[in-house]
Amino acid sequence: MRGQPVVVARDVLSVVVECGDWTGCDDEGCVQRVSQQGLLYRLEVFKTRTRGWGVRSWDTIPCGALVCVFWGTVFRHKLAGTLPFDDDTYFFDCAVRLDVGDDHRALPAGQQRTDIESEYAIDAKHAGGVARFINHSCNPNLYVQPLCVGHADRTMCGIGLFAGMPIPAWTELT
Repeated sequence: MRGQPVVVARDVLSVVVECGDWTGCDDEGCVQRVSQQGLLYRLEVFKTRTRGWGVRSWDTIPCGALVCVFWGTVFRHKLAGTLPFDDDTYFFDCAVRLDVGDDHRALPAGQQRTDIESEYAIDAKHAGGVARFINHSCNPNLYVQPLCVGHADRTMCGIGLFAGMPIPAWTELT
């Protein structure tokens, strides 16, 4: 069963710069430390019937909630295609969202920013978290939100996966 699409509870931004010691914020419970709180939902990697491995939650996930972070080995794009980065199955770009402007407004359909180039990517093939098992979907229930944690370098963002709608328990995350 799939949740009904709703307005995302928090804005989709070009990038979220999380606070921390480097910003002078020492409040561990600060709302700007979204990805630093760890997993809040019980996630399970499971064998799907038709798409190999997938991920689902044992818990209902509210719209706008951080589900997990995509992590792995960060490398420069120019190394793609060379060992050990010769298989792009688990690659994810480390740039800001190219479909959202600095004013945090979505660009018109089909348009993308050209003022930022991604120098880095994340490879989760040999080391990575549960997010590397999330399957692609043309009707996803998650959305991508670039994150900067411990720095403000917009060319080397982490990748947060947030619920784009309420997701019932036992629903595959896509």
